[in-house]
Amino acid sequence: MKLQEPNTLALFYMISRQCFTDLAAGNVGIGITNPSQKLSVGASGDGSVAIANSWTTYSDQRLKKNVSVIDSALEKISKLSGYFFQWKKGSDKSRQIGVMAQEVEKIFPELVKQGADGIKSVDYPKLAVPMLEAIKSLKGQVDQLKDENAVFKSENTILKSENEVMKAYLCDKDPSAPFCERIHE
Repeated sequence: MKLQEPNTLALFYMISRQCFTDLAAGNVGIGITNPSQKLSVGASGDGSVAIANSWTTYSDQRLKKNVSVIDSALEKISKLSGYFFQWKKGSDKSRQIGVMAQEVEKIFPELVKQGADGIKSVDYPKLAVPMLEAIKSLKGQVDQLKDENAVFKSENTILKSENEVMKAYLCDKDPSAPFCERIHE
């Protein structure tokens, strides 16, 4: 394997697949001739699939600063839409699902990256983070509604009991009242 001068592309063949490296930028591409990221797999929008058993991302609290909880996550997530679509180019013509990077960028610009070619990509795994906060918000709303419902059920039980007592009293006074028929049935 012979490496060329920086600012040129070096071509490697690995098991009959092309792997390109941009030595100047330190970018590696598989199935792409001009990788714009540290690791690029497939060309933009061609339906290329990269598969791994596991991929983890550093998330240790000790590595982070300026930490804050995502506010209004439910409202923000509600502004996004999920779509069915097909890639315009490439061999994969099957129906896909996803979001539009331009829409995500308006709400969560941290999740969108733009390559040197101008094509935008979304960091899909990180979409789970605002969804987590949105779920917690929904759970809070559900818990509040459950508490309110329990109060209403309790009040309803008391009112039903009081209503039956009043009906019995009124029916003793006037057995011909229309609501008395149900009591005597």
